[in-house]
Amino acid sequence: MIRRHKPSAGPWTQAEIEALLAAAPDDRALLYQTAFLSGLRANELRHLQLDHLDLKRSGLHLEAEWTKNRKPGFQPLPHWLCLKIHAFATSGAPADRYAEAYRRGQSKRRPPMEPLLYVPSDPARSLDRDLKAAGIPKETKAGKLDFHACRTAYISLLLELGELTPKEIQELARHKSLELTLHTYGRAREERLAAGVDLVSEAVFEREELDRQPAPDETGPDQTCAISVLRREKAPEREIATRCKLTGCDSKKVAPRTLHSLNMHLCSVSSSFINHLQIGLPPYRWAMQPPPVLKSIPIL
Repeated sequence: MIRRHKPSAGPWTQAEIEALLAAAPDDRALLYQTAFLSGLRANELRHLQLDHLDLKRSGLHLEAEWTKNRKPGFQPLPHWLCLKIHAFATSGAPADRYAEAYRRGQSKRRPPMEPLLYVPSDPARSLDRDLKAAGIPKETKAGKLDFHACRTAYISLLLELGELTPKEIQELARHKSLELTLHTYGRAREERLAAGVDLVSEAVFEREELDRQPAPDETGPDQTCAISVLRREKAPEREIATRCKLTGCDSKKVAPRTLHSLNMHLCSVSSSFINHLQIGLPPYRWAMQPPPVLKSIPIL
């Protein structure tokens, strides 16, 4: 009977990722960043050498000899991360770390030639130390956090981002079947489930419930609830774009009349991929654009 590996906990929260990278030594922090943004397994990361890094295409060339699916491939990476990995590898730091571990008997493996990253001989033990230093519990409601959870987080966050098709995510995960990508590695976040229910409530019942409430006095002439501003911007011509009450409002945020001034502090429906890796990392292309200046939205 063949036992299939069951992915562990994941995805990580943004706070956990930030704390982990802040607590880990530089070489392991770079390793974790690469794992979170590639989904590569520890053994695959260990086999990477300098000539596997492609700065022009911005990614990693994978060899069939050491990938789990025994197929060659190309794994795209953010260009800033490729440059960071290249600087680390060409400095000789990963080779020095491997040589030191071998001399101390921490690893029985001979140091690889021109390693791209330093992967400890026991990445799970190293991660446990970094989790402890960061104050992150190893056991969570979803299970335990281990190195493979970085891969689980990568796939789940790609699914949450919603920018790629399931087939494209399957290709990035290098899975044989789409079922494995969606049903084994995909994770449902409790806060996203709750946000989905709130959206249904807003679409079906909130108009009626809000109409029963008196107009709030706290907002003043130039302020209204952030959710109300968003509704009005999305459908200014529709009658359902009504003013939202402040008392008891889930957003608890008061916004000026323009959507631009909200600056993304509206109630979050989901956490985007970059929000979970916002540790000094450049945002995605849509987050790099300056916020649009919109015309004032009249208060009804």
